[in-house]
Amino acid sequence: MALFGGDDVYSVLVVDDETMDLIGLQQHIDWDKLGMNVVAAINNSFSALEYMKNNKVDILVTDINMPIMSGLEMVRQILEQRPQLRVVFVSGYSEFHYAKQAISLSAAGYVLKPVNDDELFEVLEGVKAELDSETTRSEWHKSEAVSQLLSGNYARTELTPSAGLSIGIIEMDDMHWKLRAAGLEKQTTAFDKQLQQIAELLMEMNLPYFCKTDEKRMVVILEGAQPQEQLKLVMQAVSSKLTWSVTAGVGTLVYELHQLPESYQCARDAIANKMFYGKGKVIPFTDIKPQTGLKAKQLSEVLDALFTALVQYQLVRVDECVEDLCALIKTFDDKHAVYVYLLHVISQLDFRLRTVNEDLYQILGLSFDKLDIVFQFETVEDIQWWLRSRLFQLSETLYQRKQKKNRKLIEEVEKYIMDHVEEELTLKDVANYFSFSPNYLGYMFKEEAGLNFSDYVIAKRMERASVLLQVPSTKVYEVANRLGYKKLSSFNRQFKDQFGLTPSDYRKQG
Repeated sequence: MALFGGDDVYSVLVVDDETMDLIGLQQHIDWDKLGMNVVAAINNSFSALEYMKNNKVDILVTDINMPIMSGLEMVRQILEQRPQLRVVFVSGYSEFHYAKQAISLSAAGYVLKPVNDDELFEVLEGVKAELDSETTRSEWHKSEAVSQLLSGNYARTELTPSAGLSIGIIEMDDMHWKLRAAGLEKQTTAFDKQLQQIAELLMEMNLPYFCKTDEKRMVVILEGAQPQEQLKLVMQAVSSKLTWSVTAGVGTLVYELHQLPESYQCARDAIANKMFYGKGKVIPFTDIKPQTGLKAKQLSEVLDALFTALVQYQLVRVDECVEDLCALIKTFDDKHAVYVYLLHVISQLDFRLRTVNEDLYQILGLSFDKLDIVFQFETVEDIQWWLRSRLFQLSETLYQRKQKKNRKLIEEVEKYIMDHVEEELTLKDVANYFSFSPNYLGYMFKEEAGLNFSDYVIAKRMERASVLLQVPSTKVYEVANRLGYKKLSSFNRQFKDQFGLTPSDYRKQG
């Protein structure tokens, strides 16, 4: 694993059960240019899991749909032992519940098949930039130990558990919407720069046990009985150097290394309540009121369900989620809290949609700095009407874009069939060519073309046969043979099914 600096070569493992896809992932990407090395290419999840348990791997590029153990399940298992592993999913499955599961696993990227080499290269460049920024030798030499401890594994440290340990999470505020006008590369650079400055401050304050857990969060292990005071000092230093404010969550005190995951979970629960307690402050887990903690959990669940409903064009479910969001609004005590809540909901939806390369603000023609409309609502019913109408519009647009994308793919498949109609054509072969699973391509083909794949191929072969039969010197059996029919009777039957005449009668009629 490349732990330090940006010039090291990162080790990459590629996993796909389709041989052609596996070869393509190895050969179509300029790994040397990325500063990466494919250390192994494996065609099943079990072998890949075993390999990662015994070898250092920085980046995993894997298919999702594989027999017996899916790529998702493999990643869940390995992340328990290697939480710092970067994962890029490459899949022929465009159903967005896969994308949602990829989000829950903190995937570094999700690329649909057929793979666009430039798109995958761009994702991998982002992964490299992230790894480079978080692994500089002077600041990040203990991050692996922290990652191991957070996942419940033993790691050799100089920490003194008997003095009391707790987990602090430092999260940058408002980064996504403040930078949303910038491109992905500029966003990543800005995130990394801010976290690098936080890392330097932690080192200066003799808090060396820290690691980055996502693009806007840093986790630090705090020693002593006053972690809240330590984090306040950190935040004072941060505010003097960063252009963004930060919020911190503090977990419970523990006295054994193996208890640190419990403190980490408490810190995550604390930072999840930022919306209710405010930004730019330290939020101790012990200060969270049970009812507020429940709100945060409920909101996260509703937003996940709403995201799924939006991308799957389930308008009834969207409406139900809007009702759930508005039910939470009714639990707030003042109007200002409601407005903050609405802005948070919109921002979180945009964040989720960006994971599938969609932009909420662009689709709806909104800009975050002009969302003053939320301050004009006088009742919860007004809010519910506005949310429902805008989210219906969003779901409709996403559906139309998906249909257009699928139509373009099927047009390419139809052209491929016409170009190879005189050759042996199977759904599996065509699916392999376009880097899709046969089942999914077959399903999508029927949805778009209105015919099963095999029926469509037969229809196109019969159309080609009708053209070939117009050449008087060509025998019927020669046409059948040219189109791959070993039995003339089968050719005659299928031709008559389509045109109502046998090939001979069709020729006579012509």
